[in-house]
Amino acid sequence: MPLQGQGTCSYSGFTFPTDRFTTLSIEAQPTPDSSGRAVKYITYTINVQTTIQNNNGTDEEMENIRRKLTSYAGELHYDQKGYGISSLAVNVPGGPIWDVDFGPKPQIVRWKPTGAAQACDVHWTCVAKVPECNQGGATYKNTIMEYCFTVAYSTDRSGYSKRVFSGHIIIPQTRSAPGVKSLQDTADSFYEKIVPALPDYFRRTSQERRLDESKNRLDFVFTDEEYPRVLPTDCIEAAASQTTRWNTKEGFAVSTLNATYEMSTNIGASDLYVSFLQMLKKRASRVFDLVVGGDFLVWDLTVTEPEIYGKNIITISATWQSFCTAKSLVGANGMFTKLGLENNDLVKWNNSEGNVARDPRGRAKQRFRPSDDIVVDLCQSPAPPPLPKQGVTPNLRSTPGLFLQEIAKQPNPQTSWLKFLMWLRFEVDDEEVLLKPLPDSPVRQQSQLSSDVTSSTLRTVDLGDLGTAPQGDGGFQGNIGGYLQSMPDHVVQYRAAPTTAVVLEGRAIRAGFPIGCPTIQSIGGVEAMPANHADMGSGFWTGLVGNALGIPIVAAEWSLRYLLPSLPGASGTPPSPIYSRRS
Repeated sequence: MPLQGQGTCSYSGFTFPTDRFTTLSIEAQPTPDSSGRAVKYITYTINVQTTIQNNNGTDEEMENIRRKLTSYAGELHYDQKGYGISSLAVNVPGGPIWDVDFGPKPQIVRWKPTGAAQACDVHWTCVAKVPECNQGGATYKNTIMEYCFTVAYSTDRSGYSKRVFSGHIIIPQTRSAPGVKSLQDTADSFYEKIVPALPDYFRRTSQERRLDESKNRLDFVFTDEEYPRVLPTDCIEAAASQTTRWNTKEGFAVSTLNATYEMSTNIGASDLYVSFLQMLKKRASRVFDLVVGGDFLVWDLTVTEPEIYGKNIITISATWQSFCTAKSLVGANGMFTKLGLENNDLVKWNNSEGNVARDPRGRAKQRFRPSDDIVVDLCQSPAPPPLPKQGVTPNLRSTPGLFLQEIAKQPNPQTSWLKFLMWLRFEVDDEEVLLKPLPDSPVRQQSQLSSDVTSSTLRTVDLGDLGTAPQGDGGFQGNIGGYLQSMPDHVVQYRAAPTTAVVLEGRAIRAGFPIGCPTIQSIGGVEAMPANHADMGSGFWTGLVGNALGIPIVAAEWSLRYLLPSLPGASGTPPSPIYSRRS
């Protein structure tokens, strides 16, 4: 039968009359978490009935009561009603018990007039969600109410594992008072507390989180994949490959090593360039260990920045040739060489910015704060939700010429050379004379070819075939030119010491500076004497050939002839302002 009389029942400032108050029913439904392992709160459903009486009519009074009894998150009192609870006081300012889901929430308000307009029966149902503990009080704020997750494991055909960690958290929250729009907390505030630890040699390839409309629930997914090798410190992503081919004609191997790195903000391109060179050296120098007399030569090195406006990525490529045998092609060129941990340390990488999972909120560190949302209610002067922060307006340049000047700075004299080629050409006059002794007998010329040779049977022959081809084979019969071999030999006579000339030739291109005419002082300890001849093409030519953003580009070409009074020793190699300063 309905419970009458004693105790107090009030909500949102309205107290049900004790003498006309009846409890139709009260239910306590345990509500489990998603795993079904624990009760996260008790759902109380209070169903009461009362009679409102006013001799002047109930219209105005009932309108005020109805507003109070239909509002959310009001202060609820239900005590001394024989339900075994000394006092169920929910959402009392400063009190210990609070609804955990933006309640209490009235469900039904039924009204039935009795006695014309002087009285009416009111039937009211309200739901409150409150934890109930066996010992001690529950925690209602600044904590996690529900934390459930699932874990899925998979293994690829190479044996490497993948783990997907997904679940959700729910926090308790209600309004601090009816009509208050601001939130007290969000589930996103607890995100760091539920991020799973990363197993060794695993990388967090993706992480996703999503707040629901109430901001009390946060769903998350973490995907971790096993990596076979550790990346360089502060490197987010890396990929490298090597190709080696055997040059049969030349007898050496040609290898190309390519690597692409995505850098964090804590590392520069030069650091990864050094890491690449260390890997290159370790692989290329394997030829010393496996091949007796082996050697290698790096002859191409390329660095590329593929995404200037995108991610911080650098691509490096190197090509080298190694003097090894075909049998040692793989090992001598360092293929499948272990990287080692001298620059790829697991602990260092896990603690570096390369491990983006180290900060679960990523580079931008996005966080949803309670002030980023409000409760929109048409009865409480509705306002639009907060707008996202606007981006900073860039400071655009209005003087393009100034921008070009900042780019095109005058180079240093040492670094202004764009191209420089110079070489020595030696000309030696041996001062020889060819002497021809007179023959003892008349010179007779063989007047006819072999009768077996016709125009249709002549063939092209090598010089060594002349006079030796057998008859009938389409060749010649006799001596060169038809002359007899009985003539005396010629005599080569040297009349003086040889005359030695040196021609200095070259060409160059330079930015921002003129190109001077090079000169030779001496070669191999012998003084060089100028001996230019215009009819022999000697001279020096220079001129302006271009303009690079205001910097003149100068080119020059030269051919300068010198005589050497005596034979020089070792001549050496002409210097270069480009290659002489580079190692």
